[in-house]
Amino acid sequence: MIEPVVSQRVLLTQILNSLFANALEAMPKGGVLTIGLDSSQPGQVSLTLSDTGKGMTAQQQQMVFKPFFTTKQGGLGVGLALVKRIMERFEGSVELTSRELEGTRVCLNFKVATGGNMEHSILLVEDDELLAENIQTYLERKDFEVTVCHSAEDALEQLRTFAPDVVLTDNSLPGMSGHDLIQKLRVSAPDLKVIMMTGYGNVEDAVVAMKEGAFHYVTKPVALPEAQAAAGQGPGH
Repeated sequence: MIEPVVSQRVLLTQILNSLFANALEAMPKGGVLTIGLDSSQPGQVSLTLSDTGKGMTAQQQQMVFKPFFTTKQGGLGVGLALVKRIMERFEGSVELTSRELEGTRVCLNFKVATGGNMEHSILLVEDDELLAENIQTYLERKDFEVTVCHSAEDALEQLRTFAPDVVLTDNSLPGMSGHDLIQKLRVSAPDLKVIMMTGYGNVEDAVVAMKEGAFHYVTKPVALPEAQAAAGQGPGH
């Protein structure tokens, strides 16, 4: 029997989608994708994915865990910087072995769960730098991992390499609005929890945001405990 491991459904789905997609791209003329589970090591469960695709050069293998490495010639190499980051959040690790023209093997090593809860990660989108700093400081003291962006455009760029549990966004942003961001995320990341921050007198904006797919909203001036409570809610919490 395989024991439960430390993970999170949305992030785990993101990892597996990335690995499966790139394995298939490495085998354009067909091949074999093998999936295996190993729980022989105490406190660890390993999931391996092996393809019979193009494989990687030694140089490509040295680069696969670096951010923005995007060549698709190495099969499963694409997106491994993000995979590594997520696995580290799971208190696990990722390993890769590959040979040119023979294929690539990726091993995800998960820590067996002991009943503890993972910290939440939050992408905070707020153009008021002082307010953003205050919210970030408060949430980090409550054991949240917080990354700050000052525009929706920056947030979308950050989401290429950062997989948060929650996006906490203001609506009134320079350029793209919070509503626009929610609509884009509803398409690109429908399972990602988004919380809208809106000023007093603009609750109707929050209602619209909820209809567009926002999980929750908080009003400004932001009551920090309220923001914390909203960010900590959700399926399984």
